[in-house]
Amino acid sequence: MENVLGIINLINERQHLKDLTAHRNVASVPFGGRYRLIDFTMSNLINADVSKVAVFPKEKYLSVMDHLGSGKEWNLDRRSGGLYILPLSIRMKR
Repeated sequence: MENVLGIINLINERQHLKDLTAHRNVASVPFGGRYRLIDFTMSNLINADVSKVAVFPKEKYLSVMDHLGSGKEWNLDRRSGGLYILPLSIRMKR
């Protein structure tokens, strides 16, 4: 799927896990000791042969960036396509 861009939108996340998300994004909450919640979405996209993935985090995105890294774990570390982490740079009004 060369012309498909997978989008993971973390901008409108709810704060249901307040204790677990005090210092991290919901997507980087641990699951089963080894995985993070974003791993399930990433795995689904890769298994669907999506070779370009964009992640849009709103806040507390350093843990997501640290976990995803360059995308090597999902074979997304390439010049054409790959993994894009695009943090929101403007403050949104509520």
